[in-house]
Amino acid sequence: MQEAISKLMIIVLVGITSAMTYLLMGSIEGLVLLFIAALLIIGGLYFGALPILMAILALFFISGSILFYNMLIGTTMNHQVQYFLDVFLYYGITLMIVTMVAGKIHDKMKEQTKRLQQYEERLMKYVAVDADTGFDNQTRMMNEIFNEMQLANRYDLTFALVFLKIEDYKEFKRLYSSDEVLHLWQELARKIKLKSRVTDKKFRYKDDELVILLTSTTDEYRDVIYDKLKEVILEHQLLSSKWITLSYRTAFYTYYPKQEHTLEQILVEAESEMKSHVL
Repeated sequence: MQEAISKLMIIVLVGITSAMTYLLMGSIEGLVLLFIAALLIIGGLYFGALPILMAILALFFISGSILFYNMLIGTTMNHQVQYFLDVFLYYGITLMIVTMVAGKIHDKMKEQTKRLQQYEERLMKYVAVDADTGFDNQTRMMNEIFNEMQLANRYDLTFALVFLKIEDYKEFKRLYSSDEVLHLWQELARKIKLKSRVTDKKFRYKDDELVILLTSTTDEYRDVIYDKLKEVILEHQLLSSKWITLSYRTAFYTYYPKQEHTLEQILVEAESEMKSHVL
């Protein structure tokens, strides 16, 4: 319905402007009036109807004032007055109509742009969440960690990153069905949520790797955190009710305020630590 209305308004605008072009092309004055009309229509499409209507009223007020002044000093003839009145009546009303139509098109375009932005925001929110775990994905993780680094530098805070990479994940995917793989990630997400605080942030960093951002945490809590995770993520029950034991490559990184490391360096250091540390 909205699209049909927009198309109708565009047809009306094109029809009126075409008629104005046909009628005004025969003289210099007509070309000037047509040029003014074109500018005002473009302004209506860009700025909306209200400011352009105000400009039209100001234009005719100024023109009328000049004409009235010329009549007082006797430099304007009666036929010029009649010409101005004809212009004001037909051209002015037509100009107001096309401006209002252009303004409506402007409003429709603005509404459409706003709706598209809302759709994009919803899409980005959906895309930024990993479907298997419900955790934020790598793109959101990079933004969140970067923001947390800035926050830590500004307010003299610390935070920690825990990296958990499932060992032999490719083999697990080869041996078990896609439903079993999905069940694995859903269970891991559920268990990690149980053992983490509301302020902690969880991410699906890679296909086989999770990252947990622990606010207000330092390296001295490393063992405590690992022990809590061991309680829930080492043993996994399959859909068939069979239990298996999982192992993880892990890394623990503490960020201190105003340190020299960039986010890329932190990730490289974590990757290096995981090579020698198994949970």
